[in-house]
Amino acid sequence: MKTFRTLASGLALAAVCIGLSTAASAALITEWRFDATNDWVNTTFNSPGPQAPTNNFLVSDTLPDGSDPNGAGNNFDIIRWGTPASGSPSRSFLALDDVHGSAGLFTNDPNGVAGTTVYHGNYRQLASGQQWLDTTTAATTITLTPVTPEGEPLDPIERQFFINFTETIDTPDVGSCPGAPWPTGTTACPDSFTVDLSEAAFSITIDDYIYTFSLLLLDEAGSQNIARLTFEDGQATVWTEEGVRSTLVTRIVVTAEQVSEPAPLALLGAGLAVAGLARRRKKQTA
Repeated sequence: MKTFRTLASGLALAAVCIGLSTAASAALITEWRFDATNDWVNTTFNSPGPQAPTNNFLVSDTLPDGSDPNGAGNNFDIIRWGTPASGSPSRSFLALDDVHGSAGLFTNDPNGVAGTTVYHGNYRQLASGQQWLDTTTAATTITLTPVTPEGEPLDPIERQFFINFTETIDTPDVGSCPGAPWPTGTTACPDSFTVDLSEAAFSITIDDYIYTFSLLLLDEAGSQNIARLTFEDGQATVWTEEGVRSTLVTRIVVTAEQVSEPAPLALLGAGLAVAGLARRRKKQTA
């Protein structure tokens, strides 16, 4: 009878271990709120324009060419440059959402939610006018706040992504442009955005899950006038077409996987081992 009680206590211990394992397993965060603030940093201008650039930075509810793709009065953070050539709708420009946010970022949803949108007005500018853009960087600060399940609030997660832009000076021979060869019919050198892919994703452990947040650089459904997307040496490069306004739509996606834990059967085995150890000790002292 003593042996039975010892075995029963070992099974009870295993059951307690399994129960504790189940109780300690925190719920998966299934929904997040996504917010972003965006700024242009490290901006430089150069020739061929001999005039110093003026009025280059502004925040506006419309783009320099008069369009408003966001609608609803949402502001754009804008850099503009050059002096428009005949027939060009405006100075060339880069613009992105000044602030952007939405709920509905669901864990393990491959569609994610729309991130920052970048607009490139790539228009002809006078070589005798104001200087042209050389390089700049879009610095995007994102904040991710758990929404569901409700309970004890968790601190928001904050990270930065950087998208570098290089303005390509047109050459008479498109065959000598960066990124060549270009398809037949390309009449001017495309410009490029580059992203260090090591900055484009990060992971964080919350309770029993590892969450990975990823920036998808090019949402093909929403992007327009993109000449090419390439990957090389840990970087992604998006090439935009000349003479039009290009739209680069990014997306944020979150995935999760459970942190490895001792399996319930292993815990049951541990309980049985305790029971066996207790039996051996009883025999030794008998």
